Amino acid sequence: FDIDTSEKNKQRLYGLMGSFQTMVGDSCAIYLARMRRYVYVTPKSYLCFIDFYKSMYKVKFEEVNVQEKSVNTGLTKLHEAAADVEKMKVHLREEEKNLAIVEEDTNKLLVKVKSAAAKADKDAEVVGVQKEACLEKARVIGVEKDAANAELDKAMPFLHEANDAANSITPKDIQELKTNRNPSDIIRLVIDGVLLLFQRSLVPVKFKVHTIKKVEVDFILDSFNEYGGPLMGSMTFLPDLFHFSKVEKDNINDETCELLEPYINLENFTPEVAKAASGASAGLCKWVKAMRMYCQAAKIVKPKLDYLKVQEAKLEKAMSELAAAEAELAKVMAAKKELEDQLAKVMADKQELQDKADATKAKMDQANRLINGLAGERDRWTEDSKNFAIKRQKLCGDVAIAAGFVTYCGPFNSEFRDSIYKDNFLSDAHKREVPASDFVDLVAFLVDSATIGEWSLEGLPSDDLSIQNAIMVTRSSRYPLMIDPQGQANAWVKTRERERISQGLNNCITTLANNRLKDQLEFCLGEGLPFLIENVENEMDPLLDPVLDKAIIRKGKSMYINVSDQNMDYNPAFQLYMTSRLPNPHFSPELSAKCTVIDFTVTIKGLEQQLLGRVLNTEQRSLEESLAQLLEEVTNNVKSLQLLDKQLLDRLANSTGNLLDDTELIEVLANTKAKAKEVEQKLADSDEKKIEINEKREQYRPVATRGSVMYFCMTDMTMVSNPITAQPSGWMYNCSLNQFLHEFDVSVQRSEKVQPTSKRVDKIIDKLTYQVYRYMNRGIFERDKLMFKLMMTMRIMSMAGQLTAGDVGTFLKAGSALDLKAERPNSYRWMPDKVWLNVIQLSRSNFGSEGLHFFRELPDFIARNEAAWRKFFDENEPENVHIPDYEERVLMERSIGPFLRLVLVRSFREDRTGISSAMFVETQMGARFTEPVTDSIESIFEESLARKPVLYLLSAGSDPTSTIDDLAKKKKKFPTDKVSMGEGQEVIAWEKMKAGFLAGTWLVLQNCHLGIGFMEQQEDILTKTGEIDDDFRLWITCEITPRFPIGLLQLAIKVTLEPPQGLKAGLSRTYTTIVGQELLDKIDHEKWRSLVFVQCFMHSIVQERRKFGPIGWCIPYEYNNSDLDASLLFIEKHLSSTILVQLPLSWSTIQYMVADVQYGGRITDDLDRELFQCYAAQWFCDEVFRQTFCFNKYPSEFSYKVPEALEIAAYRTYIETLPPVDSPLIFGLHTNADLTYRQIDASMMLSTLMDTQPKDSSGEGKSADEIVREKAVDLADKTPPDFIEEIFRAQVQKLKGPPGTGDRGMAAPLNIFLFQELQRLQRIIKIVRNNMRALAAAIDGTVVMTPDLLDDLNSVFDARVPKKWTHDPSGAEISWIMPNIGGWFTGLIDRQVLLSTWLEGDRKAMKSYWLTGFTNSQGFLTGMRQEVTRQHQKDQWALDDVITHTEILSYDQDRIRDVPEEGQHIHGLFIEGAKWNRAEGKLEESEPKKLFVGMPAIHVTATTIGKSGAKAARANESLFHDSAVYKYPKRNDRYLIFRMPLKCGDMPAWHWKLRGVALFCQTE
Repeated sequence: FDIDTSEKNKQRLYGLMGSFQTMVGDSCAIYLARMRRYVYVTPKSYLCFIDFYKSMYKVKFEEVNVQEKSVNTGLTKLHEAAADVEKMKVHLREEEKNLAIVEEDTNKLLVKVKSAAAKADKDAEVVGVQKEACLEKARVIGVEKDAANAELDKAMPFLHEANDAANSITPKDIQELKTNRNPSDIIRLVIDGVLLLFQRSLVPVKFKVHTIKKVEVDFILDSFNEYGGPLMGSMTFLPDLFHFSKVEKDNINDETCELLEPYINLENFTPEVAKAASGASAGLCKWVKAMRMYCQAAKIVKPKLDYLKVQEAKLEKAMSELAAAEAELAKVMAAKKELEDQLAKVMADKQELQDKADATKAKMDQANRLINGLAGERDRWTEDSKNFAIKRQKLCGDVAIAAGFVTYCGPFNSEFRDSIYKDNFLSDAHKREVPASDFVDLVAFLVDSATIGEWSLEGLPSDDLSIQNAIMVTRSSRYPLMIDPQGQANAWVKTRERERISQGLNNCITTLANNRLKDQLEFCLGEGLPFLIENVENEMDPLLDPVLDKAIIRKGKSMYINVSDQNMDYNPAFQLYMTSRLPNPHFSPELSAKCTVIDFTVTIKGLEQQLLGRVLNTEQRSLEESLAQLLEEVTNNVKSLQLLDKQLLDRLANSTGNLLDDTELIEVLANTKAKAKEVEQKLADSDEKKIEINEKREQYRPVATRGSVMYFCMTDMTMVSNPITAQPSGWMYNCSLNQFLHEFDVSVQRSEKVQPTSKRVDKIIDKLTYQVYRYMNRGIFERDKLMFKLMMTMRIMSMAGQLTAGDVGTFLKAGSALDLKAERPNSYRWMPDKVWLNVIQLSRSNFGSEGLHFFRELPDFIARNEAAWRKFFDENEPENVHIPDYEERVLMERSIGPFLRLVLVRSFREDRTGISSAMFVETQMGARFTEPVTDSIESIFEESLARKPVLYLLSAGSDPTSTIDDLAKKKKKFPTDKVSMGEGQEVIAWEKMKAGFLAGTWLVLQNCHLGIGFMEQQEDILTKTGEIDDDFRLWITCEITPRFPIGLLQLAIKVTLEPPQGLKAGLSRTYTTIVGQELLDKIDHEKWRSLVFVQCFMHSIVQERRKFGPIGWCIPYEYNNSDLDASLLFIEKHLSSTILVQLPLSWSTIQYMVADVQYGGRITDDLDRELFQCYAAQWFCDEVFRQTFCFNKYPSEFSYKVPEALEIAAYRTYIETLPPVDSPLIFGLHTNADLTYRQIDASMMLSTLMDTQPKDSSGEGKSADEIVREKAVDLADKTPPDFIEEIFRAQVQKLKGPPGTGDRGMAAPLNIFLFQELQRLQRIIKIVRNNMRALAAAIDGTVVMTPDLLDDLNSVFDARVPKKWTHDPSGAEISWIMPNIGGWFTGLIDRQVLLSTWLEGDRKAMKSYWLTGFTNSQGFLTGMRQEVTRQHQKDQWALDDVITHTEILSYDQDRIRDVPEEGQHIHGLFIEGAKWNRAEGKLEESEPKKLFVGMPAIHVTATTIGKSGAKAARANESLFHDSAVYKYPKRNDRYLIFRMPLKCGDMPAWHWKLRGVALFCQTE
């Protein structure tokens, strides 16, 4: 491929293009890490890049060449014109001299011409009078002649009749007459008539009787025999007849007519009678009669004709006299004309000279006007002509940058596009010294402003991102696949292709699910029409692969594409468009290679601009219409100006010969320039008007800004998931831009109308914020509502410049990224290390746009005022008390003061984050944003439409059916049709829908997560069905599922339905939906009703206990109504077979069936089973029938009793008296469990909020890459040194075994354990060091940023632990789990110290082992048991009979002096749910706000099952709580290490089971 540059530059270009591919690949990885969006670069992308480069280079190169040629030619013409003007000035002076001489001669000749003209005029007057007289006479004669001719015309029919009669006679007829020897009388008489007309002889008159038509007629003797026969026999008879008619007809006289009269008057002398005798005689008879009639008519005309002949003779004489006079006049006029010709010639010569002079002058004037008018262009063209060579050289790099941008940057957002263009493409081009411009304006390089204006008029948003997208759609060599969650690209394409789409007969717009897809494709391919495929998801139909690949087959002049083994005609005008509504689709690398993926997702600024236009359409419609009209005019004027400028240059460049000789061209150029100036003036006026309009529009900018912020808060909620179940609830929160725009419009319309504009804007913003909040609040689950409000508030403050990304990051992450070992030591026993790290982070953080180091002195203040800060930490409600040392300063910071309070409370008391966040939202946004609100079903119904369904998002225990039915009764639509979706129900549902469309009924589709296929059809059904009754309503209920179609989500009104929380709500729901009077009356016994209440109470207790997290249930089981129903049914049957037949209740049976069978069937964890058995043992016993029985065993203002009643109403009344807020004590938990509950809630909210944040920057001026790189380098440097296996193996071999055995080295079980731990830790150290180095190198660009490294980058930025540090590729855990990277890394160092100490100091140095520090704690205990067993080898202990035995010491590990002879000391355990009384060695109630308390050192050894002491301890379970020891606070069998008996003390064992008492190696 020929590129106009040196070979060296070509090599640089090749390297540059290759680097583009690599750099974009790296950017894809970073994009995934920061934005969680998948983008792929494939080898095919590179090939498309090369092809696009070649095609664009040709166009741009030719464009520069043509422009250069035009400009240079135009400049040459202008220079030539300027030189010719100087020559014309000299020529003009000579012509003016000659003109003066000719003018003098002309004046002399003019005198002669005037004299001759006077004589000629006099003669002409005389002749004129004579001529008038002649003409008058001719006129009179003409009138008389016309009258005579009119009379003559009356006679002509008879002549014509005669001619016709003569013409009808043929020679054959004449011959027939000749041969007729005895003709009939009628023939004889007709011939006599002919003889008379010919004036031939007749026989003398004699009487004779003739027979005509068999009638005898008296008449004279005919002359046939004597004269008629010979006449007929003549050869010239017929010609004579014609001659007579033509020539001699006017010679017929009156005598002849008189002689003919008797013949004519004969009764049967008619052609008809004659015809009977002979055909010829009929014609002759007709001819005779016609000639006689002509004679009679002509005799009237003849005198007049004779008179006319005389008059015409007189006229002829007069005219001859006139001709003589005129001949004389002609001579005079000829002389005059000769003089006039001489004058004309002289005048022509004079005019020619004058014209030449004028032309020269005009030419000069035109040339001067042209040259002066084009002065600006001449200067610009002169400057351009100097730069064309440079411009042509720079095309080499400029085209590469532009082509790379179009090819690669489509899937990225605006920020990444700019980064890739500036930091990668442009920077690398300059670095490699490829000829390129200092800055390439990509938009101007690829498209002109007029085209952008056209796109804007077609509905394309005017922001830069949208314009770039349109360039990629129209310029890319591959078909566009547009990520279009807001539908803007779809609307633009439809508007842009409206005319061609209308030709497509409904074939141009389709979806992949359309069963006519292939036929539609074939039609559009062949007809060269656009083909828009909507709603593309992650995959494409393989049917389209040949089309996407443009696999065109050429056969002669025809082109085809083979689709599914069928050759389809291909028209080059065909254009394929694809759009996806998914906000974050994951297109495969193969699909990404075949299409140009373009992200049309609206930007916050782009949406702001659209919303500004929208609010103005309502508030200032005329203003917006003026702007729209103005923009249209500007677009048209810009196009005109470009066209005129091009025409100007083209005409100038393409002119031939001398420019000044082509006056038409000069005129055209002048007109073009004039028009251009006119257009320029219009554009200048438009700019002024636009500034004026925009000043008025900007008053409403805050409304658009707030609307844009609110929309993006809505869309960010789609990234939310349930932290416990990991359900993608955010998917169900999907909202379309149209849904938001509806709320936006409603806000503008319903907000208070006030003046001035600033107040009106405030009212709209206030209404808009609350309207969108209520809309979202209705459709999101309770656990996400506070998070949405908090996100919304912080986003609004960030947009207002009050908060930065760093502020939000500090709030979310606090000190989780810090390493405890690397920071100042925490010297406060009352302050947890986690809080201390948060304090340090606060002291380093900047806040607000001004970067205030607000808490810089916080550690010092705490040191100086420890008592006050400890009191603040211990407060029940720290968010409501004064902040020590900072209260006044916080109050003074009006803009960010509430946020600073929130950050401080979150850092000190994470459990109060939720409450503090609500207060922060209330302070910033108003009380109504935190007040409890509910949306009535009536208001939801009013908002719904026949084509806008209501979608209920369900959670366990919720069902809106009864509410819908109640509304249906009010609206007279009851009963509603209901279909519970499942296999085979789609057909029934569809039939009921069709019926509803016609009848206007309501349809409830239940459990639609089981009918996703039918749900996917709903959008088309609701939007494309022709007729739907306005009263029809569709109600949908569905659980969370990521398979629910996005189209329906973006169409429906979403409503979350959650059961009320708390014991009171749970019991109320149970006694409303399950327990009724009929159930109470099943067994007429008070014990039955009491047990029903006990069972229902326990059902609510076990359900509500889940909210406390692991301390509530190890695993959050979904207990539901079926468990309750089954238990009640069993109790009913049991009572029927016992009490009713006078037998005692079997409590053990009831306890077992309820705890182990009905509910226990769901339980998978042994500790949960034991917990449930505790509840059953406490509440299914004789105690419940006593009046003194209370469910609460603790003193309380309210006593939870079993009501005694017969009627259901009494139970419901009692339930209404229950406290609205449940104390943890009623669940058997300590009050600290509330703290645990809130802490879990806060942690989940912060974690989810962190997931929604883009990984862009810290807000401190550093990019994410810089932050992560610094951290990676720091961690790599801090990573402990490697353990060399050869070295530590040799060291382990030297270690002694347990006392009393001869084991050494690998023969001792704990030595083997140490070796294995060293191997594991070394593996972890190696992973961490290599990972951090690789991550830093990937950020530097020296290695490829792999998907794994992307995940690591993401984790490090969020201060989370990279997954590969904790799990191997199979998912198996290889290290310890911590919520933040700082704590994990501290653990790494501590573990290295632990193992190094053991390795280097032998067992003597290990007076106590940090159990938490082992990756395989169970292995340590197993090794210990093995060693104790070996020590008792003489006692013949068998390992299978040995169990772990523990003895809790009264002191910590630092007071241990000696290593025990048997077993080992361990430390590092924490207790939750209680505290350990070290002095008395028993369990006690926890202290307030202390969730975890450190345990003293523990002596762990082994004993045999047969030992009496162990048996006694195990036998009396009421004295000991068999506590589980877990690795992490997340309680499950996977992390269970062993069970340890704890002395119960004053409370029984079941008390501590209900408290959830357990031991942990880690508290996080």
